[in-house]
Amino acid sequence: MKSCSEIIVIVAHPMGDVETSLETWMRIVPGERKLVSIRRVVCKDDSRTLPLTTVPLRYRNNFLSRWLIKVGILQDPWEDSG
Repeated sequence: MKSCSEIIVIVAHPMGDVETSLETWMRIVPGERKLVSIRRVVCKDDSRTLPLTTVPLRYRNNFLSRWLIKVGILQDPWEDSG
């Protein structure tokens, strides 16, 4: 697999999709906002689509990751952020 200098996530938001770096996404706090989750992952270098598994599960803010955090299997990455 080709390396990627920066990973971009396209975040589905009720007001429209937003692009941000994976690094920024991992620092911000979507928390319990169920409608804000990653829709797509792309490599900034060549715009190729990357698998969702590129993003660690606990940072995906989807049903599965929120449930695993709730039952204590995954640590909430944003619990101390705000």
